[in-house]
Amino acid sequence: MPLLIPALAKDMMDSTLNQTSAPVAMKKLGDAIAKHIMDNAIVNFAWVGVGPPPASLPDPVTVAVGKISGVVITLTPSFATSAPAAMAHLANEIRVGVMAGLYMPDAPWATSPGNLGTIPILVLTPAMSSSREACFIHMATEIITWITSYVPSAPCAGTNGAFVGVATPTGII
Repeated sequence: MPLLIPALAKDMMDSTLNQTSAPVAMKKLGDAIAKHIMDNAIVNFAWVGVGPPPASLPDPVTVAVGKISGVVITLTPSFATSAPAAMAHLANEIRVGVMAGLYMPDAPWATSPGNLGTIPILVLTPAMSSSREACFIHMATEIITWITSYVPSAPCAGTNGAFVGVATPTGII
């Protein structure tokens, strides 16, 4: 299932519900965001492969899908004195955690992984609502828009059965 704003917002709300310790709440929030990304983000690939010699025919399969793995988001209280500064701190920590992530096509492909390390800066803005749900929906929207607007640049070289080739990312949904 692709990334969905209501699902991420619910995961974030559930992870912090009734938490009375900021460090515990931040850990649970970071874990919830990372898990949601790894469980739900779908990376689409264009695949170009060729079969073994002497025929070296092109692989009739031209698309692949994969997942993101290795995302570890460690959130810490910012102690910022303004909402924009606190959001910038939170955004940077989310970005750093996602940057460690890897992507590659799912089986039957056997490829090298690509790294999300070139993902652009995440900008989170304070929500203009006093509703807890509206605030989490606002943040989930910004996170998912950020991830899905990024097209990873590193191709994943490898095989699809007897075919050798390259899976080039075309987008994340």
